[in-house]
Amino acid sequence: MKQNSSLFNYTKELVKSLESYSINYKYKSIYPLFQHLVLPFIFILKEYGNISQPFGKWFIYIMIFIMIIGVLINPILGNLIDPGMSINIAIFLAFFLVLFSLPSTYSHFNVQTDGINFIVNNLKVNIHDIKTAELIEKNLEKMFTKVQSRISLYRWLLGLSWTIYVFFINKSFQISLKSQEVNIDALVQEIINTSTSFLLFSLFIIFLIQSYKMASETLFKTIEFGIIEFKYQLLIKDNENK
Repeated sequence: MKQNSSLFNYTKELVKSLESYSINYKYKSIYPLFQHLVLPFIFILKEYGNISQPFGKWFIYIMIFIMIIGVLINPILGNLIDPGMSINIAIFLAFFLVLFSLPSTYSHFNVQTDGINFIVNNLKVNIHDIKTAELIEKNLEKMFTKVQSRISLYRWLLGLSWTIYVFFINKSFQISLKSQEVNIDALVQEIINTSTSFLLFSLFIIFLIQSYKMASETLFKTIEFGIIEFKYQLLIKDNENK
């Protein structure tokens, strides 16, 4: 990085470069258009596997516990556990294992070593001291605060939409009850169908918000871990030169 260049602009370019690297994007010639129309979909879908991974583990654990109960434990107990109870026990035990996974399996924010190396190599070319790296960390902290505020806004809007929906459903139900020609069964069925559709749509929105949150966290944490690794290498180099 040139001496008179902006550290803020460099930080933005660092984030943008990791976005491109993380999704294997190389088409720089149409980047501005591609960035706004295509990359958001790839950015969100990239986290699908990480979100669905706990559910996959849960299913596998359920199958394992069902086999253990059916093959090993149940014969010892004289087949006292019926199949329904075996499934319930397996679901509970699997849920416990997924819910209380060891911190070492998830506390790294899905950060990959190659992403850290990419950041370190970028910093080696442009940054040459620890103090400048720490200033970049401060820039990243403020940028990530903006990302978090946007995610909070999405969640707030989703909660507001449910509040408005329940309000209108309640009002519609009250108005319909005053009508003598209303069919209560049909009205209730319509409310159930509408609520089910709205619930499924809300779950889809929650999935998108969570994917965006996880992808953003992985992106910024990769840069943070990369900066830490870069500072560590500088410290080793300084110690060797003493």
